[in-house]
Amino acid sequence: MLASGVARLYWEWQTQAALKNVLMQIEQEQQNVVTVNRELYQHGITSSVEGVETDIDASKTQQQLNDVNGKMKVIEARLSALTNTQSAALKLRQVSLPAVESQLPSQLGYSLLARRADLQAAHWYIESSLSSIDAAKAAFYPDINLMAFLQQDALHLSDLFRHSAQQYGITGGLTLPIFDSGRLNANLDIAKAQSNLSIANYNKAVVDAVNDVARAASQVETLRRKTSIRSRLSMMRSVWSVWRKRALMPALLRVPA
Repeated sequence: MLASGVARLYWEWQTQAALKNVLMQIEQEQQNVVTVNRELYQHGITSSVEGVETDIDASKTQQQLNDVNGKMKVIEARLSALTNTQSAALKLRQVSLPAVESQLPSQLGYSLLARRADLQAAHWYIESSLSSIDAAKAAFYPDINLMAFLQQDALHLSDLFRHSAQQYGITGGLTLPIFDSGRLNANLDIAKAQSNLSIANYNKAVVDAVNDVARAASQVETLRRKTSIRSRLSMMRSVWSVWRKRALMPALLRVPA
């Protein structure tokens, strides 16, 4: 569990670092747009109101950068606590994230769902409970115990290793759980109840896992649609900005320096 927690936090930090790079690129582009708008305003081509939107977008991007930096510091603190290292000694380096499929698979079968760690643990709890039932049933069978022994017995030390001093024998024991059936039945009932509880917990874990996967898939699909819409809006804004600059360029060239 500790190793999985450290790995999850590490990749979460890498995700935030990649998001930070994207936001920094967006901020750079927004600063370029802000600079152009200010130059147009200084030459009297545009009003100060027209550059307010770009300033607001730049401020929002800066706020997102601050949020990402805060999340990265929180993750670093949690990693330091899990690995028992000082924050200054924890040196994380950004690496390229692995390539992933652009779309979710059409069907999320049980073979993929069964790889979840919580379902694996619940499965082994069931296996353990079934073994406990087998052990409780085995206690009902008779127990036969055979034992053989060989010893040396002599009154004098000189006679200890003589053949006449050797003694050997065989003993046997038989245990019949005739008068202990109440306790054995109680143990068997407890084992069966624990097995039923493990199966119920496993079924609940499967239902929760299906709900989690369905919820995550819905969120991913929603984010994909939002990203597509934002990309189209950004492209339309870029086209409009280029068209506007080209339309205002003749007027800008006629302004005396």
